[in-house]
Amino acid sequence: MKLYLWLVTALLCVVAPLNASDVIQSLQHDIKSAQATLNKTEKQLARENSNLSREILNAENAVLLLRKETEGVIRAQDEAALSIEDVENRLKQWQQQSQYQTHLLNRYLSESEIAPKSDDLTELLALARKSFSETQQRQGLFYQSEVVFSDGNTHQAELIDIGPFTYFKSDSTAGLIDKSSQHNEVAVLLESSHDALTQLKDTGSAVLPIDPSNGRATMTLKQQESIISHISKGGVWVAPILLFALFAVLISIYKLVQLARLDKIVPAVTERLTNLNGDHSTLKLGSWQTELVEICKRTPIGQLRDDSLFNALNEQKKQLDNLLGAIAVTAAVAPLLGLLGTVSGMIETFKLMTLFGAGDPAAVSGGISEALVTTELGLVVAIPALLCHAFLSRKVKSHYHQLEQCAISLSQFNFNQNIELHKGAA
Repeated sequence: MKLYLWLVTALLCVVAPLNASDVIQSLQHDIKSAQATLNKTEKQLARENSNLSREILNAENAVLLLRKETEGVIRAQDEAALSIEDVENRLKQWQQQSQYQTHLLNRYLSESEIAPKSDDLTELLALARKSFSETQQRQGLFYQSEVVFSDGNTHQAELIDIGPFTYFKSDSTAGLIDKSSQHNEVAVLLESSHDALTQLKDTGSAVLPIDPSNGRATMTLKQQESIISHISKGGVWVAPILLFALFAVLISIYKLVQLARLDKIVPAVTERLTNLNGDHSTLKLGSWQTELVEICKRTPIGQLRDDSLFNALNEQKKQLDNLLGAIAVTAAVAPLLGLLGTVSGMIETFKLMTLFGAGDPAAVSGGISEALVTTELGLVVAIPALLCHAFLSRKVKSHYHQLEQCAISLSQFNFNQNIELHKGAA
């Protein structure tokens, strides 16, 4: 048994080196095969990566091209939408322009007393050309027609069209015709142009005034109105406002005359009386100061004299303040009457708007004029009345203050003592 083990061990010792070298060679062969496979695989992967990179680059380029094409399509759509909006806007502008031209032609033809048969712009243009040709043929030639003056009367006159102006000449007057009217209404009278128009008719040349504002100046001139016509637009509420104004004016004049005729207050009356032995006859005192001095001479110093002076001052103050309150009442009531006229005018305006609608300004102008004129007139009366009342009140207070100072100084003046002192000194 031991021999067997020894033989096996010896055999293994001989065979083991031979198997180890085979194993190493096999492993080396496997490693080389694996390296070759790895190199082949790496080359294949490199080729595939290169192909994929080219495909990705091509795809990115295709995406960029598609984006550019998409942006171009979107831009074209936006431009198409904008162009449609522009076309619509232009169409609206052309329609508005056509309506404006139609309105102008209708207005011109109606002023020319040519009734248009339809709203067709072509037909209106034909009528307008016909009217223009007739006007051009009539330029520079006098023709007879009736003229409506501002008082509503009509008179036969000679008319001549010179450019945009139409002049008229009658037997005694001349002027410009309002071309916006349909009945040859007089826009403005030009008395000095009568001889010039006669010269134009006789010689063919003359110097005539023109309106460079194309009628606006004459319209402004026609809208100018007198004070009476302006006030008359205020309606019935103008009458009480004017009555209050007249009342305040009369009272103001009366009070101004009264204050102007008041005697001047002599200052330092007690000192002057002391020097004159209590004789006030040479002082030339006013009637109210004389009354105060007489009270002091009749009554001794004390409560009785003070009460008498106080009563006299109250009577004088009543005379000074008399009727001043009426001016203050006028200053307070006039704006209220104006406000009442405003409310009345607005009520009338709404009534007319209910009947005729708000589209006709001539129908509601009467109520608006009544509303505004009464307010204006109320303020015109109230503001001067308030100022006049303040002025007169200040004058009255100043005069009364001087009388009050005189009464205070006289209340402690002893006439008998001053006379006795002067007798003793003599």
